[in-house]
Amino acid sequence: MTLIQKSVTINASVDKVLAVLEDPERQSELNPNLKILSHTPSPLGYFDTKWEYRMAGIPFNGTSTTVAYERGKSIVFESKGGIDSRWEWTITPQGDVTQVALALTYTMPGSFLGAAFNKLVIEGQNEKDTEGELANLKRLSES
Repeated sequence: MTLIQKSVTINASVDKVLAVLEDPERQSELNPNLKILSHTPSPLGYFDTKWEYRMAGIPFNGTSTTVAYERGKSIVFESKGGIDSRWEWTITPQGDVTQVALALTYTMPGSFLGAAFNKLVIEGQNEKDTEGELANLKRLSES
C-alpha cells in the first residue's frame, strides 16, 4: 500500500472551499485527468461517481463511493477500477483561511512488477496529481 499526504492553506472561508469540493461538476477542474461520467447523491451526503481517469496516457474507468462525510470537516471516498484507492480530505477552518489536507492510499495490482511500476511511474504521477489538485482547489476557492 502506498500513502501520499499533502496539504494546503487556502485564503478563503470554508464555505468557499466547500462550494468547489462539493460540486461534482467541478471535479475535472480540480483534476484535469478526471472525467466524471455520472454522479448520484450519496446516502451519507456528498456524492458517488462513475468516472474515467487518465494516468500516464492510460484510461481507467471506475466508481467512487462515499464512505464517510462530515460537512466542513472531512470527506472520505473509495474508488474501484484500475487502481483501487481511498481519498481522505480533511478540512480545518481557521478564521478567514481554511487548511485542507489530502491523504491518498492505494495498492497496485500485481506483485513484484506492480510494485516496481508503482515506484518508477505511478507514485510520482500520483504525487504530482495530488499537489495539482490541492493547488487547483486553492486557486478556485480564492477566486
